[in-house]
Amino acid sequence: MIGNFLYSSAARPNDVLVKLGWERGVPTARLIVPEGVQLAMARSQYPVLEDAMSAESALSYGVFLAIRSGRSLIIGGDPSVWDPAWGQLLDAKSLSAALAAG
Repeated sequence: MIGNFLYSSAARPNDVLVKLGWERGVPTARLIVPEGVQLAMARSQYPVLEDAMSAESALSYGVFLAIRSGRSLIIGGDPSVWDPAWGQLLDAKSLSAALAAG
């Protein structure tokens, strides 16, 4: 297991989002990043985000982009794509409520 990841059905506009899904029975994901991150990617000649890629590739690239841009990484979309070997997928709403309760 790699670590814990936050899942949310609604990403904030400044987050790096890995949106999980299925295409023709194959697990895929799309990376959705804020405009500022897209501009920085272009300036640094990072690979362009494609429409869809393997879930593993999107997660890897998403972690990298979140680290490089100093933003939060959020997992969204269809949680059935998530492989437990990657880590625990924690619900952001439940985690926030638990933290607020003390």
